[in-house]
Amino acid sequence: MTQGSRPVRRDSVSGMGDLLLRGWTMLAESCADCRVPYMQDPQTGDKLCVNCQQRVTSGQGIAEGEAQALGIVPHEHQPSVPESPQMNWRSRMLEARGEPPASTRPASDLYADRIAEKMVEGWTLTSLVCLRCAWVVWRRTKILVCSLC
Repeated sequence: MTQGSRPVRRDSVSGMGDLLLRGWTMLAESCADCRVPYMQDPQTGDKLCVNCQQRVTSGQGIAEGEAQALGIVPHEHQPSVPESPQMNWRSRMLEARGEPPASTRPASDLYADRIAEKMVEGWTLTSLVCLRCAWVVWRRTKILVCSLC
């Protein structure tokens, strides 16, 4: 399989999948050599081509001394995606019922694990919302299923 001037390795797709599961972002921008989409590191902002292992540094990071001088305090955990209204709704519903959280892990981690499981099983996340519970709907070969109810 060849795109651009370099051949695309077979393990590039699985490499992108692994990075997506670890919170990396797939960008619309592609590598000039092989035309494989860049993956962006959520912590450093660096871009990586998983096919040719080319790393493009963002240069947007702030040195630790500069950050302290500006009064910037690093956070231990920052969600990679802002919490959606559905996540807020779900947590409010559980609180109203008096149900304890499923674990002490942050809810975003639990949702990410659930999404990753479904995707590995071959399900596709759609932009549709369940009419009963306002939760996301998954698709798998013409079957639509609500992931909550």
